[in-house]
Amino acid sequence: NAITIDSTQNIGIGVTPSSGIPMSVKSASGFSAYFAGGVGIGVIPTNPNNGFEIVGLNPFFGTRYSTNSASPNIVLQKARGTSSSPTEVVTNDGIAGLSGRGYTSSGAFSGTVAEIRMFAEESFTSIAQGTYLTLSTTPIGSTTLTEVMRVNSSGQVLYKIGTVSLPSIG
Repeated sequence: NAITIDSTQNIGIGVTPSSGIPMSVKSASGFSAYFAGGVGIGVIPTNPNNGFEIVGLNPFFGTRYSTNSASPNIVLQKARGTSSSPTEVVTNDGIAGLSGRGYTSSGAFSGTVAEIRMFAEESFTSIAQGTYLTLSTTPIGSTTLTEVMRVNSSGQVLYKIGTVSLPSIG
């Protein structure tokens, strides 16, 4: 099958169209992608609100080949407003994050159990863009994500153990 369009206008490229999936792609090497509200690489998207889902043994690699010392980067951007009329981020807006979840004995993925997040420490202008980072973990025997460390815009490291804040370093 090169390109097939079924009676419901679902499209299959290299594969028979899947019912309810607007577009399915499969290469001769086995690569598959599905477009169904969200985009799935190697899997039909389980939640169209996720936007992009990758499944595989090693689902993501970033490689940069260059003659300089620059590293590969993942860049996440945040703006308020809309894509046609963006506005500045304001104090305490989340700018980016990396979250972890695990599969549980009850047969489902947990909520977020570990997280690194980046926030605006002030409202952004062209000359003022202060930020802070947080690190959150889940204590043993718990399911509650808790902030345990913060690095503020001046480089101070603030630690928390339970409800007690320890002196900063920096």
